Amino acid sequence: MRNEHMRLDTLPKLLSLKPYEAAIDEAKTFLRGSDSSHRLTKELLYSGLTKNVADHQIASRDALLECFRSEAHKEGVASFTEKQKPNTREK
Repeated sequence: MRNEHMRLDTLPKLLSLKPYEAAIDEAKTFLRGSDSSHRLTKELLYSGLTKNVADHQIASRDALLECFRSEAHKEGVASFTEKQKPNTREK
């Protein structure tokens, strides 16, 4: 496969920094979320490895409700409607 890429001169394009930089930029968009939403997401991801689908759906619903009730959610909605950047770091 590598030889085929070399022959077609695609290997340098595959190894360019542009896809890496694009991936970093995309990852940074997720970092703008609140600490509590990141915590809940990680908990759901890891607990989902051992839960059945029904239990995971219940946990997901509970996490979503917790997010909707949080101050971070209120801040996010307010900043969106006011076209401002949210203050996502909780105290």
